[in-house]
Amino acid sequence: MQAVDYAALRARLEADGQVRARGVDAESIEGLVVDDTETALTGEWEHSMSITPSVGGSYRHHGDTRGGKEARYEALVPSPGEYEVRLLYQRFLTAPSTRRCASPRLSV
Repeated sequence: MQAVDYAALRARLEADGQVRARGVDAESIEGLVVDDTETALTGEWEHSMSITPSVGGSYRHHGDTRGGKEARYEALVPSPGEYEVRLLYQRFLTAPSTRRCASPRLSV
């Protein structure tokens, strides 16, 4: 088995244009962005990078367990007013699952 310097390998692959983007950089999105790395999570969640699109190149998912989970995204707005709120989540319409949230609750 070879010892691989993954940081050097990634740098070389990026320089050669061989690395596929894993998601949208949160800094490139206009407005306030709250990503899963800034979320208050209740219960056990798994970290993944398998499915795109995603913000920041990764996301959280419930794994193989049900219930007792909550992801709370909170943003501090600079001033009172009207804001557009967007939520990116995976929902598989072709293969519905009873374990997925078909309609997430949004409180403003």
